[in-house]
Amino acid sequence: MAMAVAWPAAALDSDKTQPVTLEADDFELDLESGARIYRGQVEYRQGSVRIDCDELVTRYDADDALQSGVCTGRPGRFQQTVDDGDGDGDGETTVTPEAATVVRGRALTITYDRAAGRIVLDGDAQVEQRGDRLRGARITYDLETRRARVTGGDGGERPRIEAQPRKASPN
Repeated sequence: MAMAVAWPAAALDSDKTQPVTLEADDFELDLESGARIYRGQVEYRQGSVRIDCDELVTRYDADDALQSGVCTGRPGRFQQTVDDGDGDGDGETTVTPEAATVVRGRALTITYDRAAGRIVLDGDAQVEQRGDRLRGARITYDLETRRARVTGGDGGERPRIEAQPRKASPN
């Protein structure tokens, strides 16, 4: 299933170079510790990346590089355009309209940890791409290995994958 492979490792390279716009009802910036807390109707935008949540807590290092982010909401939501193509092997992501798809996700808590190289969606977690959907109590995605693990909840909920049929590729 392409979703588990493409999300979000094949994110658009251009997203990293786009300006960030962040709006919230209230925010605190602690430049000494690198903590930034945004509360109330938080909207984060950078290139194709969209994050909407009730609260976003981020931590930056001395070079102002993002180290971690925790998005909470009822639920917190994100979306990003990714490249489904194989690329040309040069390390650059060149997206053609046929290869680009939008990945959407939601969870009560979405955590990005740069040092650990992972994203965790916790609490009623769901990720959708091209009509395929992963659901579980928790989805953990390892950015380096490009592997996702979907687990169920304590109440006996089981993880679920809903995959759409694919058209056969012409050879």
